[in-house]
Amino acid sequence: MLLLHVDDVLCLSKRSYLESTLLPALNARCKISHEMMSGQGDELTFLKCRHMLVNEFEPAIQSHPKHLEKLFELLKISRGFETKEDSSASYVG
Repeated sequence: MLLLHVDDVLCLSKRSYLESTLLPALNARCKISHEMMSGQGDELTFLKCRHMLVNEFEPAIQSHPKHLEKLFELLKISRGFETKEDSSASYVG
């Protein structure tokens, strides 16, 4: 998977390919910097989101709270919780 955003790239690949092929090719043509997640608990920030490696096969992405606030505002979603009336009263079984 390759995600390209202006001049930012998020790449999912085998470590051997990244180290032996991709990074050398990019370094030969451009000035680059890179961060890598390879083990449980590793994390990095990409496009203002926190990316964490929960385990070898499970990544997690956490958006910055201000982005959610803006989304709620745009969609006119109330941040407050609404209480429900007695839920058993509306249940038909």
